[in-house]
Formats: sequence, C-alpha cells, structure tokens
Amino acid sequence: MHTQITKTPAHDAYTLLEGKILKNHSKVILFISGGSALDILDHMSDQCAAHIDTITVIDERLHVDSPDQNIVKLYEKEDLISKLSTARVDIIPRDFFEGLTPIEAEKKYREYLKKLLKKDLHIHATLGVGEDGHTAGILPQSGDMTYRELFCTSELIRAYTSPQAAFPERITVTPTFLAEHVDHAVVYAANESKKEVLNALLKGDNAQHIMPANVLHNMRSVTLITDQRLCVPTHKNAIVLDFDHTLFNTTLYVAKLKENLNNVGIAPEIFDKHRQALKSCCALVDIDRFVQVLPHEDKDLLKQTIHGTIRHSAQEFIFADAQDFITRHKDHFDIIVMTQGDQKLQSEKITHSKLHHIDHIFISHDSKDTVFADIADRYDQIHYVDDKAKHIDEVKQAYPKVTSYFIKRPEDQPYGDKPSSCNCADHIITDLSLTLT
Repeated sequence: MHTQITKTPAHDAYTLLEGKILKNHSKVILFISGGSALDILDHMSDQCAAHIDTITVIDERLHVDSPDQNIVKLYEKEDLISKLSTARVDIIPRDFFEGLTPIEAEKKYREYLKKLLKKDLHIHATLGVGEDGHTAGILPQSGDMTYRELFCTSELIRAYTSPQAAFPERITVTPTFLAEHVDHAVVYAANESKKEVLNALLKGDNAQHIMPANVLHNMRSVTLITDQRLCVPTHKNAIVLDFDHTLFNTTLYVAKLKENLNNVGIAPEIFDKHRQALKSCCALVDIDRFVQVLPHEDKDLLKQTIHGTIRHSAQEFIFADAQDFITRHKDHFDIIVMTQGDQKLQSEKITHSKLHHIDHIFISHDSKDTVFADIADRYDQIHYVDDKAKHIDEVKQAYPKVTSYFIKRPEDQPYGDKPSSCNCADHIITDLSLTLT
C-alpha cells in the first residue's frame, strides 16, 4: 500500500482514480464506498465517466431510513448522476435492496456481482477507513472466531447483523473479493480524527478482527490518500527524492505546455510573462490562478489544455534513469517523493507520470526541513536528492545525519547555479545512475 499526503485529499484521490481508470484501454467497473469516500466523485470529469461501464456500491446499510443508504447518497449527487447517465454508465438501481431481508439481499447481489465479473473488465474501487478500523462494510468483531466465520470465506458477498453497530444490518463485499478481484483501490481518509487509526493500519500490529482495514495490505494495488502526515517505515533506511528537475524534466514540460497553449491562442511571450509574474509574486503556480491571469475568454479551454498536457504527456518527461533508480533500490529502502508546490498540480503530475514503487508522497507548501520532521527520526539512514541548494541547506542544517545529493542535470538545472549558504551538499551528481548502500 502506498500513501500520499496532501492538503487536498479529495481532489487528489479523484485525480489518482481518474488516472488509473483512463489508463485502461477498455471500460472499467467502479465499486464505490459511502461516507466521506463518496465525496471524491464530486470531481468526476466527462472523460472519466465515459470510461466507466458500471458503477455500484461496495457495501450497503439495510433496513435504514433512505437518507443513510449509500445508494441514496449516490443518487443525491445530481451532477454526478447526470454525467454518468450521459455517458450511458450502468448505475446500480436506487431501489436495488428495497424491502429485502439480509438473506434475500445477499442472494440478489451475489447474482448481480456474477454478471459483472463475467464482463471481464478491470475493477476499481474507492474505499474509506473508519475511526473504528473498518473498511467497506467489514466491521470489527468481538473475537477472531466471529470475524472468521463471517468474512474468512470464499464467498464474495456477505450480509450479516452486527447488533452493536449504528447500522446493524449490512451487506458488503468480502476480503476475498477485495484481494482477488479489485485491480486498484483509492483509499480516502481525511481529518485529524483518522490519524490514530491510519497509523495503526500502516503499522499492521492489530489483529484482523480488530482492524478489518488490514485487508488493504493484501490487495493488488492500493493508494491511501490523506491530509494527515503519516510515514510508517517498511525498511530501516529511506531515499527521499525531489520531483521537479530530479525525476521529472520540468523544463521540457513547460515547453510542451507553452506549445499547446500557443495552439489555442496564448502566445509564448504572454505565457512567459504571466507565469514569471506569478512565480515572482506568489512562489507557487497553480492551474486555476494561472488560467485566470491569461488573456483568453475561454477559461475552460485553457484548463482542458493544461490538464490534457499533464494527462497525456507527463510520462514522457520522466528522466530515463528515474524509474531504474527507484526499482534498483526499492527492496532495501523506502522510496519517498517529497515535493514543494501546489497540491493539485503536483499530485496530477506525479499521478500521470506513472512512476512505480514509490512508498510515500509528501506534497506541501512548507519548507523541506519542516516536512522532514515527520520522517527524520523514523529511519536509521536517509539519502536525500534535490536540485535546489537552498532545500539541501535547510535539511542538512536541521538534520546533519542526512546524506544529501545536489543533482545538477545538464539538460534541466534551472537552479544549478543558485548559491548555497553553507555548501551543505555531501555529493554533487549529474544523474541517477548511482547505486546507494
């Protein structure tokens, strides 16, 4: 399970979900959770909707007032339902479970699920993690035996009663379904109230009947998106990598973006003028603010052009040695990407760059040494690679034991000549061909 820490978790969870869905050449089936995890679908684009064959719930509360049912909450999102309907997505009927006993509901949903699986499409899911450690409709149980009888089964669906729960009668997919049939899941868990349970989940110390969300560790591909700063080590040592100009050729990306915007009426000199003005005044450039200052009537077209450039071209701008470096070290180090910038823009670039084997992602407006405070004492050794001497100076002065690498790529080093206040870099490198031990 990978984690991404961001201040805009709902948006970034959707961005990741969309990227995974659009990556498929055929349509997908989307299973959705209720609660706060449902909110990430508020960002659904028409393009993403067109890539969904079926959307259904991953669990449901039975015999409750309709406002509390996940299907009802889905249908209350009228803009989303309109987009899905326009794209001719099959949506689970609003009255699917109406009037059914748990046994009847289980039988009906089992048959429904069999039909979905026969389509042989990729399955994606949105999931949450409750403060009590549940995920999907898999609630904690009083003992291991009870949990096993309910959920350790080859069955893909289970309807059951949990008398102590706020909504006692439930139907849910089982851990078997999650582990064997879901190709990728985006787990959305935000707010301070989730920090304790998420740390416990990442540590993996609790038994399954206490922490049902442990099933996330057994799934094929899972990304946890949260606004809480979490970092539970898998290895004793870590490699922290900056993103822009280190893994990602930002100079080429900006050139491509300038070219694409020129094609819709933004001259290169106008692009440079407004981009530099924003960087000078505000340090961080976000898409919405950039579009607003550009002299063009069709702001939606500009946004589509920028998002399209990232979506379709981001992978091209990953340096040829970046994925090899990560893959070469993944078995002995936690791989952490730590980037400073606009939350939405950086998340979108990282998602569509399609880098593999990244354990944790930190996106922040804060200085690098501030973000390092969350990980510095969790590892025996940390190697840190960045293209800005200022960032290296800040981290080394705060954490002298960190081994730092000032990367100055010949083809992309806009900050290579910026002075260092303390010459704190332990090494100067020009690429990622090195192997760390």
